[in-house]
Amino acid sequence: MPPKPLDPGHRMDPGRNGDGRGIQPPQWRNGRPLPQRPITDGHGRFIPPRRDDLGPLDDRNITGRIGDIDRGWNRDDHGYHWYDWDGRQICHHYDQWGYNWWGFYVGSAYFWTRYYDDMFWWYDPYWHRWCWLDGDRWWWQNSGGAIYIVEGGNYYRYNDDGGTVVVVPDQTPPITPPPGQVNVGNGASYYSADGSRMITIDPTDGSAYLYAPSAPAGDALAQGRFLASGVSTAQFAYSQGTTLQQINLTFSDGVTTGVVDPNGQRAVWVVNQTATLYNLSDPSVPSVLLSQQVAEVQMIDQAGQDASGAPEQVLEQINVYQNDGTTAYFDRDGNQTWGQFGMEAYHPSATPQGARRSAQSSPTLRMLQGAVTW
Repeated sequence: MPPKPLDPGHRMDPGRNGDGRGIQPPQWRNGRPLPQRPITDGHGRFIPPRRDDLGPLDDRNITGRIGDIDRGWNRDDHGYHWYDWDGRQICHHYDQWGYNWWGFYVGSAYFWTRYYDDMFWWYDPYWHRWCWLDGDRWWWQNSGGAIYIVEGGNYYRYNDDGGTVVVVPDQTPPITPPPGQVNVGNGASYYSADGSRMITIDPTDGSAYLYAPSAPAGDALAQGRFLASGVSTAQFAYSQGTTLQQINLTFSDGVTTGVVDPNGQRAVWVVNQTATLYNLSDPSVPSVLLSQQVAEVQMIDQAGQDASGAPEQVLEQINVYQNDGTTAYFDRDGNQTWGQFGMEAYHPSATPQGARRSAQSSPTLRMLQGAVTW
């Protein structure tokens, strides 16, 4: 959830609270060069850390110590002082303008921040903005009170559209042009309520890509999995209130809708009530016609594990609710199956090849075939 807007008295701004000039990170410690480097993107631009970079900054055990030191600091001391707190290397510096800075050194990276009004703040040297940390995310507020989420150095206006987070790129150019290309297109990005999934839609052709912001670098969802072109909107749907169940898409042609599983592996496109299943993880797999009388498509998943062994919801079943009130059940590959809610409903609109595959895979039929000779 986005934080509430901050009133001027609780918000840092360069005119009242200074900027990033007050900190020049140390190069040496105990006579040895410091190997850590600031966190940057692929263009060499400074960006704020994620939880994966430095771990949780808002550890109450650490923030309490920081507050005590800030309040009791000798203002004549402008040196660099190191602390080892719970196995973390943390450096403190009191600058010449009278502000306390804190540096977190983890692995190969370091990050300098200020702790103000019980929040960590990061100064963006390109846009000349102070951003604050809330809920493992970085935020910025413009002079009109609008909230923006900071993703890798880009700013996106944050809105809520019926449970789906919609973020639109900030069109304001940076005061200092950053190196490399900056995405300032007119497209929108959609986030799930838990922040585990994001969809971007290119404004030029409606190309939609699904991302998992916390996925490992080599994961397909870290790079973005292509879903479709011509997409106009995205909506996240949930089961039991909080568990992400599927992603609903609408298309700019006005007649196509889509349903995608949360991992972007399977998609069902519905055109004029005809549902077709596509394997997004392997486009070489032929599509499968599911039904020609579709009223609604629902994806059912179950708890599983990803390639690294981490918990993950895995698509188990696709329910196709038909116009005559019956339901056809399919597995993730389009084979008609026994449904979770009862017997499979065979209907002429369901594919004959799906029915044959279902019958051939039936345990009862296999048992009879093995036990009966004709």
